[in-house]
Amino acid sequence: MDLLILLALLDVQLVVNPPVCKEPYHPAGLYENGVVTVCFREGVDTKTTIKHELIHHGQACVGDGVLREGVDYLSEDFPYLAYDPEDWDTEAEARALA
Repeated sequence: MDLLILLALLDVQLVVNPPVCKEPYHPAGLYENGVVTVCFREGVDTKTTIKHELIHHGQACVGDGVLREGVDYLSEDFPYLAYDPEDWDTEAEARALA
């Protein structure tokens, strides 16, 4: 429930299981322009997904950058092939902070 309140306070819209979620390679979560989209997936923690996407909202608020400059969030288990190299820093930060 706290995440729903936070979404409302931040004026971020939550969309749950839209038709695009049926596409086989669509991610479990997505943030675009003030909208968090969540696709329920077996074995995926939906709360963590929403937190991850809220980190992306914060990153967008500071100009599409990372929230904590100079911190290396990349790790051995980071799914490098899942993201374009220019997105590695923001994705790694969102994964770590969520």
